[in-house]
Amino acid sequence: MFNPTRELLLNSTLWFCVGIFVLLVWQYVKLRGRPDSASRAKENVVRLLSARPVIALLFLCAVLRGGFVLYISYIAPLDVMQDIVSAQLLQRGESAYPPQMAPLIVRSLKSEPPRFSLGALFPRLKQKEQWETHGFLPLQAHPPHLILLTVPFVALLGVHGAALALNLVSLSGLLLIVILIYRSGAFQLSGRTAWLIGIVSLSWEPVLSLLRQGQSGLLVGSLIVLGWYLLRRGHIAAAGVPISIAVSLKLYPGVLLVYLLFRYRRAFASAMATLAVLMLAAIPLGGWRLFTEYSRIAGRVTAMYGGHPLNLSLLGILRKNGLQVSVPVFAAIVVGVIGGAVLLLVLQRGAAPSKRLLDLEFSLFAALTLLVSPITWDHYLVILILPLIVIGNFVLNEKANWANMLGCALIALVIAIPAPSLVFPFGTQQLARLVNVRTASILTLALAAFTAWIARLQYQAATEGSRAHRPGLANVVSSVGRS
Repeated sequence: MFNPTRELLLNSTLWFCVGIFVLLVWQYVKLRGRPDSASRAKENVVRLLSARPVIALLFLCAVLRGGFVLYISYIAPLDVMQDIVSAQLLQRGESAYPPQMAPLIVRSLKSEPPRFSLGALFPRLKQKEQWETHGFLPLQAHPPHLILLTVPFVALLGVHGAALALNLVSLSGLLLIVILIYRSGAFQLSGRTAWLIGIVSLSWEPVLSLLRQGQSGLLVGSLIVLGWYLLRRGHIAAAGVPISIAVSLKLYPGVLLVYLLFRYRRAFASAMATLAVLMLAAIPLGGWRLFTEYSRIAGRVTAMYGGHPLNLSLLGILRKNGLQVSVPVFAAIVVGVIGGAVLLLVLQRGAAPSKRLLDLEFSLFAALTLLVSPITWDHYLVILILPLIVIGNFVLNEKANWANMLGCALIALVIAIPAPSLVFPFGTQQLARLVNVRTASILTLALAAFTAWIARLQYQAATEGSRAHRPGLANVVSSVGRS
């Protein structure tokens, strides 16, 4: 929406993370050598996080930036136009996956201009609106159920009304994420801290990118967090339902089904049953061709965008650094990575893990979804909200030492950097020759480091749990004697 330099300067969440990191470094230098230096620095960070002026300033920035993004997304919708045009095609009985999507998007926008625009009052804004109406993808890359979800919005509200309504659904998803995290009881959160999480998330570049493009990641993320919340509350079978709905809307959360298979079989069974019902329900609306056409398109999308500079997955970092990894080789890598995560699950044998271990396991598989997906755009990162809070809670409330605090602050800082500012540090997204491959890889490396950190914490928690449940020698002897 802005050039990479402005994206960097106008991102309040980034500068908030910079402030926390700088504060910690300053505290480390100032308090170095004192036995209570880490605890005192933690108190200062907590004081900053709960300061009313800080929250008020962040709220103002979030409202201004988020409001502008919503307005531009209404006037000049981007990726959501794939789903809107496909919904229009379905309503006319045509294929939802046409060979060329971009001309149909342009035609749809020209046939239905927005009902209001502030461009008439502000000439520079008018120029901005015109410039933003471009860059449409040539193919429909979204699963059938996401298209079907869009149909009633288009039928009732038209093109621009549907784009705005879907973004409001996304904002509702963000609100639900914050409420579920706050009410879960998993973290020591005050109401003010919950507000801060929502505000910082709204100003986070992946959320702004999602709203600008009209993507569904926040809806998907809220369904994933709802599944975690139900698991924590002991509603095992019900937990599979929202996770399976998330998978039907976007395929990348499918890694969480592997987690359910090896840890919560009832949740996995309900997830599979829900997916079957959703597929059968889609047949009268679009027929089997919805799924057959999508399966053909998915391979073409991976071939086109697997090596794109903004692809943050493992496939992306390999291909954009010159390693032309084939799909079978990447599939083998994915199997190996997921297999390693599954091995961690079997370290603690039992009916169900502790709630702390559940939080770490779920966070690990949520983070893995981003690494092993063939395509991971920056707006996919919104599903990291829960894992980031899990690790932040560990750092501040369980093990507040300098290594953990500085490491967490550094990872949060890197993840807060807008992806275009790293990929195109010396130009605009339209000047592809200015791509910096090295800086384009930073976000993926930070994501991999964050995932590895979660895996390490999960391993420690699992082995500690195994030792805690292992009977001591005296108890074994006593039980043998009684027998």
